[in-house]
Amino acid sequence: MAAILGYGGIFIGAVGIFFGLFYLSEDPSTALKIFTFNAVGCLVTLAFIRHVLFYKSDAQRMGWETS
Repeated sequence: MAAILGYGGIFIGAVGIFFGLFYLSEDPSTALKIFTFNAVGCLVTLAFIRHVLFYKSDAQRMGWETS
């Protein structure tokens, strides 16, 4: 499950960067809002869920076996 959340975070981050750069020349404030929502809102929420709720599978994914 941690791997799915990790890949989801990579995907959401890529989408946020793409749309942030897409709107950068037209409306920089909209680009900043899109990027900030993705980077701070979505990615931090996914990382929190991955590290707190699925900590065992996250540690196993990184090679840090816990008992």
